[in-house]
Amino acid sequence: MSKASPNALHPGAKFEGYYSKFLLPSGAHLILIVCTIPKPRGSSTAVHRVTITYVPRGKDDVWQANLKPVELILSTRPVANETYNWSIESPDGNIKTRGYTTGMSYFINQDGIRFNASSRDRVPWSSNVESPEGSLGSLPLPLHWHVNSLASKAHYHLQLPPESNLDPADHQGKAIVHEEKNWANSFPSAHTWIQAYDEGKSSICLAGGQTLGTTAFLVGYRNKEHALQLDFRPPFATSAIGISPFMSCDLDFENRCIRLEFTNTKYKLAIQAKAPSDSFFGLDAPMEGGFLPNWMGQSTKGTVKVEVYQNSRIFPFRQWTHMCSDEFVNAGMEFGGLYYGLRGSDSWSG
Repeated sequence: MSKASPNALHPGAKFEGYYSKFLLPSGAHLILIVCTIPKPRGSSTAVHRVTITYVPRGKDDVWQANLKPVELILSTRPVANETYNWSIESPDGNIKTRGYTTGMSYFINQDGIRFNASSRDRVPWSSNVESPEGSLGSLPLPLHWHVNSLASKAHYHLQLPPESNLDPADHQGKAIVHEEKNWANSFPSAHTWIQAYDEGKSSICLAGGQTLGTTAFLVGYRNKEHALQLDFRPPFATSAIGISPFMSCDLDFENRCIRLEFTNTKYKLAIQAKAPSDSFFGLDAPMEGGFLPNWMGQSTKGTVKVEVYQNSRIFPFRQWTHMCSDEFVNAGMEFGGLYYGLRGSDSWSG
C-alpha cells in the first residue's frame, strides 16, 4: 500500500476517520472507529476520538466507550526497522492503528479495554478499481469514502470492562473484519450505508446521501457464482430534486427500511434492507468544528435482499430479465444526519 493509496493518510484533510467492523466467534460485532480532526474550526487544538462498540449477537444491550486521547500522532513514514506504511498513535503507545500493504493492525490499552488485532488477506473493492469512487477519487469532493477490505481475516485478543457483558467466546480467536475510511471536510448533512458479506459467495456495500445539491451513491455488489462485479456510481447513481433516469431511493427511518434501485446500460440492481428498530445504536460524526453527538444510527442486525436483472436488449432499449437473488443477514445498516430521526444535538463536542 503506497502513500498514494486511498487508505493512507491524507495531509491537509480536515478529518481522517478509520472504521473497522469485526465479526467475532460468537456472532457478535466489535466496531472500532479511530478519528482525528487536526484543526477544528474556531480552535487551535486538534480533537481526537476512538470509539469502541461491542454489539452482542442476541438482544443484550450494546456496550460503547468513547476514548478522547489528548494527542494522536499521524505519521506517513515508517519508523526505523518497521514495515508499516502509515500510523496513528498516541504518544504513550496505548493507542495504535497502522496500515500495511496486506492489512492493518490495531492496539488499544486504556480504561479497562485491551484490544490487539491484525488483519490480512485483504479483499479489495474489486479487481478493476481500488476504491468505490473510481476516477471520482481525484476530485475535490466534500467527503471521500474508501473500502480498504470487504472482509479480511484477523487474529485478535480482546478484554473489555465487566459491564460490557463480553461473551467468553469472544476473548480471542479469529474474526472477519470489514475496513473502511473517510476523509475530507466533514460528514454530509444526510447519508445512509449498507454492508454485508457472505464469505466466499457474495457481498453488498454502498454509501450515499446528500452532497453538492444532489443525492448520490457509491454501490458495489459481488456474486462469485454469477461472476458479477457490479459497480454503480454517478452519473448512474445520482438524482437531482428527486429525479433520476437511473436511480430510485426510498429511505424510511420510521420503519428502519431502505429501498434502492440502480440501473445502467446492462444491469439493474434492486436492494431492500431492514433492521429491528431497537437494534440501532448512536455514533458521533466528525465535522469541521468537532464531533456531532449521536449524528448517525447504526445496526448490525439488518436483513438485505438483492435482486439482479440483465438487459436483454441493446441500450437505450431495455428488457429486464431476472438473473439472480441474494439475501444477507446480520448486515450493517446506517441512517445519518437528516435521515436519522433520533439524531442528537447540533452542537459540536470535543
